[in-house]
Amino acid sequence: MDDWISKVFENKEMLRMGHCQRLDDLNLGYGWLYYALTRLLRPRRIVVIGSFRGFAPLVFGKALQDNAESGSVWFIDPSFVDDFWSNPDRVQEHFASYGANNIHHFQLTTQEFVSSDAFAELGEVGIVFIDGYHTEEQVRFDYEAFATHVPSEGIILLHDSVTVSTSRIYGQDQAYERTVKYFVDSLKREPDLQVLDLPFANGLTLVRSLA
Repeated sequence: MDDWISKVFENKEMLRMGHCQRLDDLNLGYGWLYYALTRLLRPRRIVVIGSFRGFAPLVFGKALQDNAESGSVWFIDPSFVDDFWSNPDRVQEHFASYGANNIHHFQLTTQEFVSSDAFAELGEVGIVFIDGYHTEEQVRFDYEAFATHVPSEGIILLHDSVTVSTSRIYGQDQAYERTVKYFVDSLKREPDLQVLDLPFANGLTLVRSLA
């Protein structure tokens, strides 16, 4: 595992975006949770919405491979931050360079994805990781689009979820307020949900249904 983490962290951009990673001790930060939940739940499909350079999809994909069972990550990102996810061959090469051949990228928004043939064939999703456009309205759409596909033992994770802050990831002239916390606050009022915040960096929230 250390060799794989070292390989991932050779790309310094994999140390960004608030997953509490640290190079000095090869610490995956929140990535340990992504990995552990995948090994524990043993899902056949994971959906990841948004990723700067693929850290979360890669950790989920690595865990699926280590489960020694067939499983895949469906990674949804329209490549609005820059053109990193805009070339399918380059995307495949990027993930393959870390030994991940089970990540399928869809260069779409969630709104576009739910209208696609792929969504109609989605089936059960054991883990959903939401880390796209961080407004209350968009994260609500992301959550509601996939929540009915998650079984009772499954889990939904929301990143950047415990603070409200300004994001300039799309450029200085496109700054916006990250308001995922407001949506998480509304989930906490639902009696049929378990909601747990982890308040490190900008936070991670775990949601599972009690129904």
